[in-house]
Parts: sequence; C-alpha cells; structure tokens
Amino acid sequence: MTEYGNCATTELNHANYSNRLFIDDALDDDNSVVRLPSQTMDKLELFCGDTVKLKGEKRRETICIVIFDDTCQDNRIRVHQVVQNNLRVQTGDVISIQGCPHVKYGTRIHVLPIADTVTCMVNNLIITRIFVTLLSRCLSTGERR
Repeated sequence: MTEYGNCATTELNHANYSNRLFIDDALDDDNSVVRLPSQTMDKLELFCGDTVKLKGEKRRETICIVIFDDTCQDNRIRVHQVVQNNLRVQTGDVISIQGCPHVKYGTRIHVLPIADTVTCMVNNLIITRIFVTLLSRCLSTGERR
C-alpha cells in the first residue's frame, strides 16, 4: 500500500469528531430543545440557549435550541422522539451538530386541516392554539411538531 493510503486510513480511524454525537432519549417533553453536557458545549463553543443545526440520516436537518445537562454522558446528546423522527434516526445512532447563529424569525406557517369533519368554529380554535404554541418553537421546512 502506498504512503498516502496508509495516511488516509489512519487519519479516518483516529479522527476525533467532536461534533458527531450518539443519541439518547430526552427526559422531558420539550421537542425543540436538545441537551448536552457542559464539556461538550465547551468543545463546540456553544452557550446555553444557542440555536444549533442537527444533521441526521439521508441529508435530514433540523434546528433546535441547546441546553446544558450534566446528567448526560460525554459524547452523547439527548434528543426528543419527535426530533429523532424528523432526522430519521433512532437512539444510539450518530448525528452531527453545528452552531447556527443567524436564524431568521418566521413570519408565517401553513397548518393543514386535521380532518374534514371539524366544524369551522372548532377548527379556528385549534389553529389559533397551534399558532400560539408554535410561536416559541424552532421549525424547519417540512417538519412535524
């Protein structure tokens, strides 16, 4: 084998990817927040409340808010099940994380009707409640929350 081939494989085998983390299940019901240990947040130069982009399988991406959690193990990230479904990953899989500091606020969302049997009055109340709930959440195009 050539010198370059050995170098490439050695580099791949021993590379330390600090932004690639194993998934653990979240302990709370907030699906717009991921939790990291403080050492990992220091390595990635993230602060509590920062917006991060998570990349999963098949080029799936989503945006979440990061919060520190010292009960989480090093090189692990706690992600809610809804976010895992959006990324097409499961517990134990590897995802990559990177800071995303310049996220613009959304001006509108499009809510599809749940069923045709919902009356107009109830439909307006449901859409109003969903809109108020989503005002404080991070959303990406095509996500289900």
